[in-house]
Amino acid sequence: MKRFLPLLMLTGLLFGQDVINRKSGDIIKGIVGGRTSDSVLFHDSKMLNQQNIPLPTIMRLVLADGTLIVNFGEFTDGNL
Repeated sequence: MKRFLPLLMLTGLLFGQDVINRKSGDIIKGIVGGRTSDSVLFHDSKMLNQQNIPLPTIMRLVLADGTLIVNFGEFTDGNL
């Protein structure tokens, strides 16, 4: 059993992704690259480059570690 614990932990780290819930109902999983005053830089596996996602279109943004960054279209104290 002790041999499988590191494998499970590594698997969790590899598949941990940031999640954006958009107001339209879409869910996007990927990596947050940063933020500007009115948008979030986001990279999805389907995108070639990072894209700016406007803040008013985002319902909720949660990082892989559970930190809430955007809630109802406004940045929280979670920073980035």
